[in-house]
Amino acid sequence: MSAMTDTLCTTMANSCVVAHYNPKRAGRRPHTAPQKELAIVGVGVGKQIGQHRCRPHSAPEAARKKKVDELKEEDKEKEKDDNFFENKFLDSHYKIKDDVHKEFKSFFKKWLCYEYGITGPNEKIPRTHLYVTVKNGVEKSTVFEDLKKSFGCEPTEFFEIRDEPKTSPKFKFLVRPGEGIVAKETTQLRQLLQYGVVPGPSGSLGTLTMFCFQDNNHYALTCFHVVCQTDNQRFQEAFNTNNISKICESRSNVKWLREYASSMNYYHPDGDELGKYHKGFFDECYDIMSIKVKGDVQIDCEIAEIVPPSWYDIWKELRSRDGREIIVTKVGYSSGKTWGYIENLSSSIISDDGEDVLFFDVIKVKSNHDSRPFLEDGDSGALVSFLDQNNKQQAFAYAVGEWESFFICLRLDIALQKLNLFAAGCFNECARSVQLDD
Repeated sequence: MSAMTDTLCTTMANSCVVAHYNPKRAGRRPHTAPQKELAIVGVGVGKQIGQHRCRPHSAPEAARKKKVDELKEEDKEKEKDDNFFENKFLDSHYKIKDDVHKEFKSFFKKWLCYEYGITGPNEKIPRTHLYVTVKNGVEKSTVFEDLKKSFGCEPTEFFEIRDEPKTSPKFKFLVRPGEGIVAKETTQLRQLLQYGVVPGPSGSLGTLTMFCFQDNNHYALTCFHVVCQTDNQRFQEAFNTNNISKICESRSNVKWLREYASSMNYYHPDGDELGKYHKGFFDECYDIMSIKVKGDVQIDCEIAEIVPPSWYDIWKELRSRDGREIIVTKVGYSSGKTWGYIENLSSSIISDDGEDVLFFDVIKVKSNHDSRPFLEDGDSGALVSFLDQNNKQQAFAYAVGEWESFFICLRLDIALQKLNLFAAGCFNECARSVQLDD
């Protein structure tokens, strides 16, 4: 035994006692030290004492360290999978990429039906992933083989398979006949209609989404389909709500629909004439139109609670909260203020015959658990918002329709962009003042 100092480390109840033993003072019995020769020089697990550090090696501690390392590896794998998912399937605003939609459309006739989209973590796949609805009788192996070939990934990691529903889903636009609210036809206009003459003037009722200001003019926004319903009979003929394929076919005559919209008169809910048709889009991505407000019309364009949007931050936050309950609210002309929660941030609705898509990337909302319906007839166009992590109310969508037990909303940012009003929105202040400040 050398004359070097032996270090004894004793661990008791999460504390460490370090003692020095001097063999010279203990004669020739280097391994037997009198109790009084022990000198305590430090206490504490893992504390540095002079040049000595306590290094516990208990079995529970080793198991804990192993578990921590395993969790770190799981986190790395999850981050890797999330990065792959976003880069492969989503664009910069967390929508499904156009080329991914194109691949999905190639499966319509083969096995894809009803709907597909993005969903949050669940018991099947513990991270944000895609889901597909598969026709009855199709083998899962066939579906996974097609997905792997198209996207070059392990499909069970990123795709959830859902069964075809037993009954065909039905879609309903949330607009109703009304007297001079938002859209009203003239006697002369009725001569242009394809579906017969209705005695007396008629109109349709929807909700003004918001106002915009650009080039010294205000613009009022609402759903384009609001102008298509002037009475229930004609609307049912043009937009058979029991048949999504019929809706897709009817809206394809967009030239006639725009001529029709241009000939309408538009009124504010208080009865005053609002203005004339400006632009409108009605297809798989949009159901939006703008009305150029007459110069002499007095309007209050501000939405007190809604702050100007940072669209990237809005969709980034909504994406990060996917899978958790996100409460949303809207104020509609018919139902007033109601609450709901997001079921899916991105779902695409397929037509009954598998030939077309009713809408890409819709936001599915369910009514709040203990409240009345989130939307009612006459609420088409209503602005939809949520409370962000900074307790700011953010508008992100507008109401369009009802599909089975869900309410369907479309993204506001791409609608504003399509109307060339992307930076012109009037939120808690008029866009005129914002533009002047710039």
